[in-house]
Amino acid sequence: MAKQNKKNTWIKPRHRRWWNFANGLLRPIIDHSYNVEIVPFEDNKGQYLVLCNHQTPFDQFFLSRMFKGNIYFVCTEDLLSNKLIGGIIRHTINPIPIQKGTMDFGVIKACARVAKEGGSIIVYPEGNRTYSGKTGYIKPAVAKLAKFLKLPIALVRQEGGFGVQPRWSNGLRRGKCKIAVNKVLNYDEYKSWTDEQLYQAICDTLYVDDCTCGRLFKSKRPAEYIERAMYVCPHCGLTTFVSNKSNFTCTKCGTTVEYGQDLALRPIVGEWPFENIGKWYDYQCDFVNNLTLAPTEDKPLYTDVVTLRQVIVGKRKKVLCKKATMAMYHDRIEFSTKKKHYSFTYEQITGMAVMGKNKLNFHANGKTYQVKGNKRYNALKYMNIYYRYKNIQEANNGTFLGI
Repeated sequence: MAKQNKKNTWIKPRHRRWWNFANGLLRPIIDHSYNVEIVPFEDNKGQYLVLCNHQTPFDQFFLSRMFKGNIYFVCTEDLLSNKLIGGIIRHTINPIPIQKGTMDFGVIKACARVAKEGGSIIVYPEGNRTYSGKTGYIKPAVAKLAKFLKLPIALVRQEGGFGVQPRWSNGLRRGKCKIAVNKVLNYDEYKSWTDEQLYQAICDTLYVDDCTCGRLFKSKRPAEYIERAMYVCPHCGLTTFVSNKSNFTCTKCGTTVEYGQDLALRPIVGEWPFENIGKWYDYQCDFVNNLTLAPTEDKPLYTDVVTLRQVIVGKRKKVLCKKATMAMYHDRIEFSTKKKHYSFTYEQITGMAVMGKNKLNFHANGKTYQVKGNKRYNALKYMNIYYRYKNIQEANNGTFLGI
């Protein structure tokens, strides 16, 4: 019986060994690429619920160097969707999977299991890497999770990661980022707090705005692929942008703006009211949160040429159609080729999320689908407008747009 219990534990000694091996192998590359300062944490072998703002795709390697005990990240199931790669990841570090864009109660049970076995749990409460340099929306449920687990909370703040590698970009900039444990909350300290008090403490501690840090992030192409994130012009409303090197241009009105190495925005052609992408991104969210989405004309808000796949978690991604026209209407999304047609109403869709730089996952009719466009495809606009529709239908005055 004892052997059976040991075999079924989530935590395995090899998981820490694999983290040590990966860090030893990748540390010189990561340190050179990100110029990261990892502030030592004295009680790095203690058991914690680690909460950290999410800025780069390598955040997990920074954190695995700060915390030396058994650590387990909550990660998206998409990372495990390939049978071979997913199997390797499960064997080596066994992260806690969650369906991004959904309320997955299974993750709570998995976290409780890891905590009971003595492991630390690492969560990015934003659920997404920042698009704007600001810490994004944090779901209030993180406070309930913390109180349920009853672990000390290590609040880790990262700064400069967006400047070095914006989520929407392809390349790295030469700059500096820093990550440190900013505050530790022991259970005896926060157990008497209301959920709202704990939630506010988490949000306040993890808030960062890289656009106001005053640092330089050097690059010859700082603006390229900004159109993966931005799609609202202050002059035209819903639009598209084209970027080239340090500039980007609205395809409707021709306004052209420079994205500087100091993360500032400066007009070149026409007027531009936003001094940085953080303020522009806030305007974009406000604009979408005021869209009517009335069916006055049944024509698409946006169209793109994409590949549609069904995600069979842990096995493969099944191609449903290539080079399909994706069309977003006020109440549905359609995918069409000469031979195939798929239509999903927003009522059928139960959740939507952007994966990585610009892949779109959505859950409909009990299945998961993934959309991938060209290298300049903007997945964010589809997710934002979908959640705007949901907020209207639910009449909840909500402003959550999926990120």
